[in-house]
Amino acid sequence: MDVFQLRAGRYLLYLDILGFKHIVQTRTPREVYDIVDKVVGEFMKRGDRIQGFRTLYFSDTIIFYQEPVGWGSWAFADIYAIAGMAWSALAAHGIPCRGA
Repeated sequence: MDVFQLRAGRYLLYLDILGFKHIVQTRTPREVYDIVDKVVGEFMKRGDRIQGFRTLYFSDTIIFYQEPVGWGSWAFADIYAIAGMAWSALAAHGIPCRGA
């Protein structure tokens, strides 16, 4: 791997909410929005400590991505913390997810 690739990389967390079709069919639109908002909201609350990451979300997918380019131990630690926070926020409400 050449040095340029190390400077050009980014960390990314891809989350998929399991059973989303069932959630959409059995809950109100407001409840569905609140499910996604709980995860993204937890991330936003910790924004002062987790810098350099942004979110995208659509349907049953939530993506957290590193905005500045470049691998670094700070970024790995932050994406690791984001993954734990997101999983905990969903699990606390009985909502399973998978991610990479």
